[in-house]
Amino acid sequence: MNESLAWTHCKHLVQAGFQLPDWSRRGFYERSNFGGTFYFSSLDAYAARQPYAFTQQQGNGNLAFLEKLIGTYIKDDWQVRPGFSLGFGLRYDWQNYFHDNNNFAPRFSLAYAPGNRKTFVFRAGTGLFNDRSGPVAIADLLHTLPGGLVRYLITDPGYPDPFSGGNAATSQPPSIVRLASDVQIPQTF
Repeated sequence: MNESLAWTHCKHLVQAGFQLPDWSRRGFYERSNFGGTFYFSSLDAYAARQPYAFTQQQGNGNLAFLEKLIGTYIKDDWQVRPGFSLGFGLRYDWQNYFHDNNNFAPRFSLAYAPGNRKTFVFRAGTGLFNDRSGPVAIADLLHTLPGGLVRYLITDPGYPDPFSGGNAATSQPPSIVRLASDVQIPQTF
């Protein structure tokens, strides 16, 4: 959903609006690597049946979540004189799984049409642009919450039974996926 309002006054065109680029329920059914994967350092290690690691995923791979993205903006295009205008704007973006709330992105642009005919226009602009994470990173994070998926890494496993070696899965801590408390949505200038 998008909504944009425009207001013209003297030499100013002011635009403001908001966007809901994504407000959707997402479903993921993750069953990858439930059988496990052995890792070998070389073909010789494979021939000798000596893996250096084994990974396996277990647990509930069903996941449904609501992803919400909101953007809002305001922009002023000012015609300084005929053939020359300046633009100033500010945009704000928000995602519900990130606690990065300082996603203000200022913008600046100019347009210049030399001569009396105004046949050519030179334009330039700069600003900050916020990125979006997408649903896959969020699903990976939510899958590892309690009651979800658990990923194990066993070093120096037995082969072909990884649990027959000295490092059984029950003695290994599971892999952990966490969102850093200071994570920030990437910005491009």
